[in-house]
Parts: sequence; structure tokens; C-alpha cells
Amino acid sequence: MSRDKQASKLKRAFSIISTVISAIIFVLIVLLFVNIIICKSQNKPVSIFGISFSIVQTASMEDEIMTGDLIVFKKADVSTLKCGDNIVFRADSSFKDGSGKSLEGFTIVHKLIEITDDGFITKGVNNVAQDNGVRAEGDIYGVCIANSAVWGKIFGFLSKYGILILVAIVGIPVIIGLTIKLVRAAKQKEE
Repeated sequence: MSRDKQASKLKRAFSIISTVISAIIFVLIVLLFVNIIICKSQNKPVSIFGISFSIVQTASMEDEIMTGDLIVFKKADVSTLKCGDNIVFRADSSFKDGSGKSLEGFTIVHKLIEITDDGFITKGVNNVAQDNGVRAEGDIYGVCIANSAVWGKIFGFLSKYGILILVAIVGIPVIIGLTIKLVRAAKQKEE
């Protein structure tokens, strides 16, 4: 077999492999965005393989967890929760921001300070008083396992410009690949 035929077969194999890998990455990205859209429409935290994440919106947990940090949390059996855990839950109508606006439905991370027969009592470490009301078992999303300011900035940026970045990451290589194929096809017709 000549070198030209070997090179041609190698280029073809590389082209097929890169197309398959690009298709797999594209499908995974689409599934991720569908997951994000579904979670947001149901007002639930985004979850990937049982790990969820959210960006902290208020200063109630500072200096332990800062505003803008990305928190990572996993679902926890409520029977394993203990006082001192930073738990993540869905806010009820008793939660208000500094201006009095309701935070109902928002994802909140606060410290678990007491476990009662009625549920869980929480408090932001930066807040003077404990939270109003009791957190019910069904409102608990999980327990915080990590937080990061750097990842908070990255995810905050992606939440604002994610669609444009997705189009650039997926669209530009696809357009370049199609253009290369068209140029090659045109050159082969000329020969």
C-alpha cells in the first residue's frame, strides 16, 4: 500500500474519531443544559450524579461561606444530620432579604443549630437571630460538602454568558469542520 493511501486512511480514521468524540461531547453538553433548564423550571438545585451546586446570594453565612461562593452539596439522609452541619434547603415564606423581599423557593445554606420533633432549626452564622420557622424534612436538599470563591466566580460568569460560550465551543469547531470538508470536496472535484 502506498504512503498516500495510508495517509488518506489515517486522515479518514482521524476524521471519524474526531466527529464521534465531538458528537458525544455535544450530546453531553445538551443533556447538561436540559438538566439545568428542568431543575431551574422546577425551582430545584442543579444536580449532576447526585452532587448539586448553587451560588450563595446573601451574606448570612459570612465569614464561613461568602456571598458569591459556589457551594457543593449532596443529598443526605436527614437522620444523619447533626447540629453544626451546614444544610441546604428550600426557603419558605418566612425568609426575606434585607429589603423585605420574599426569598421563598430560593436555595439557602444555613447552619443546623437544633433538631426538634417538628423539624430542623437553622441560623445564618452572620445573622443575630435564628431563622423563623422550622425546616421540614421535605425542604432539605442536602448537606454542604464544599464551597469555593473561584468556582463561584466561574459559575456566575457561565450563568450570564453560558449560551454564548456553548455556541462558541460547539458551533465554531462544527463550522470550521464543515468548511474544511467543503473545501476538500471542492478540491477533489477540481482534480
